[in-house]
Amino acid sequence: MLEGASGEIRKVYPGFAVQDILHKKVDIFHKDPSIHNRIDTMRDPLKTTLPMGNVIFDLVFTPIILPTGERLGTVTEWRNVTEERRIEGEIEAVVSAAMAGDFSKRLDVIGRKGFTLKMCEGMNKISETSFAGLNEVSLSLQAIAQGDLSRKVQGQYQGMFDQIKQALNTTLDTLSTIINDINHSAEAAARGDFTVRLETAGRNGAMLELCQGMNRICEVSEAGLQEVQHLLEGLAQGDLRRTMEGNYQGLFAAIQDALNHTVKQLRSMVGQINQASVAVNGAARDIMEGSKSLAMRSEQQ
Repeated sequence: MLEGASGEIRKVYPGFAVQDILHKKVDIFHKDPSIHNRIDTMRDPLKTTLPMGNVIFDLVFTPIILPTGERLGTVTEWRNVTEERRIEGEIEAVVSAAMAGDFSKRLDVIGRKGFTLKMCEGMNKISETSFAGLNEVSLSLQAIAQGDLSRKVQGQYQGMFDQIKQALNTTLDTLSTIINDINHSAEAAARGDFTVRLETAGRNGAMLELCQGMNRICEVSEAGLQEVQHLLEGLAQGDLRRTMEGNYQGLFAAIQDALNHTVKQLRSMVGQINQASVAVNGAARDIMEGSKSLAMRSEQQ
């Protein structure tokens, strides 16, 4: 292990040779005097990390103590953790990027084997799946924001990603259906048919409120226009008894007030004409009777 890392160790300790450290104290690699003292006097195992060049070692110092309490020396266990630390750094970078919403980073698999390779491949697969799923969801939501309801999530997913896919695609289907229903209702209204209603069965929340609101518009329009039609047909037939009786607001209330006022004025005018007609008839009778009386007197003379 040390022989394989000797090139990196010599960058820090130029005269290093593996054979030269046999039976020597390992604390020669520690520049901190406190470490030297702790190794010489320790009664319990000590763990430390020793970076040398681009190589990192974990060292475990274990004191050898006789049953009598006498301390004979120290056993040192070396472990090259360079690859572990490198993977830890890469994983930390990938995780930090993912937490920031960036799932494009990957762990390097070149030259890695066994468990390390499987771990890197697994982490990369998580990132790939997350990127693909969230990217599809993002594109669909962007399309919805632009009024395009045709862009569904198409990828094959499992678990939570599949639940998100099904929920989003169902939402798109529901919105498309409602919009088609609204268009159908609007086209019918443009033809003067306000009887078409949006289906409310099976719809909840905002979708239900939207459908109920559209249906209410059609109901009010239908009721108001039917009353207008009924009143105008009565006028055409000379029936001045009909008025709009519904409870309306806004433009329909203005139309109601105007038509009812018109009918009231027409009734008043007809009443005045009738009174004038009675007066004219009475005057005509008086004139006729006067004429007859005058004619009779003339004959008698």
